[in-house]
Amino acid sequence: MKYQLVLQWPSFLMKDYDAMIEVEDVLIEKLSEANEVDGHDAGTDEVNIFIHTDNPESAFDEIKAILGSSAYWVDAKVAYREVSKSEYTILWPKGLNKFKVA
Repeated sequence: MKYQLVLQWPSFLMKDYDAMIEVEDVLIEKLSEANEVDGHDAGTDEVNIFIHTDNPESAFDEIKAILGSSAYWVDAKVAYREVSKSEYTILWPKGLNKFKVA
């Protein structure tokens, strides 16, 4: 797949590992076959879930429909990049102008 889409939260929101795994499991279960959950990482400042896709905007629409009513959606950041590149295109939230994965 051509793109890596990243869902990111401040680590203080995902206080335990089980919360992140719960969100990841919901995405594994509900995302269409066109999108593949590729794992996660958790650091001191952020928690990330990685999704491979050929259509990041469509994947974002699916994710928003799945998580949009969740308390986790409020503080989520979403961006994507071509797998072979390092620059991210931000999808969410509107107005965010900087995104990085530590």
